Amino acid sequence: MSVTGRLQAPENSGSGGAVAGGLPTGQLGTISPATLVNVLPYPVYDGWVAADDVPAGLAAVPTVQPQGGDGLSLRAFQNLGYTLEWFVFAGFVVFMWFRLVRREAEAAQDRALGLDPALD
Repeated sequence: MSVTGRLQAPENSGSGGAVAGGLPTGQLGTISPATLVNVLPYPVYDGWVAADDVPAGLAAVPTVQPQGGDGLSLRAFQNLGYTLEWFVFAGFVVFMWFRLVRREAEAAQDRALGLDPALD
C-alpha cells in the first residue's frame, strides 16, 4: 500500500500527552515519536504523513480546530521575550565595554599624574 501526502514534523508531547482531553484508553493526544515508541511494536520515525486522500481500509481522523484565542499564541509572546532578552544582553555588553574603556582611561590619567595607588 502507498500513501501520498505531506510530511509533517512531530508534535510536541508536552502539549497534550497521552491523556489530552479525556481520550479513551489506547488513544494519544499528539503524534510524538517519544510517546509512540513505547506503544508501537515497529520502528518509529521522526515525522508523519498527512494523507491527501484516505486509502481503502483506513479511516480519516477528524481534526479539531483550536478554541478561542485572538491569533496570538503563547509561543509568539515567548519568541518576542527571547528577542527582547538578546537586545538587553547586547545593551549590557556595550555598557560594560564603555565602562571598562573609561576605567582604563581614568587609570592611565591617574598614572600620568602620579596618583597611581599602586605606587604608595
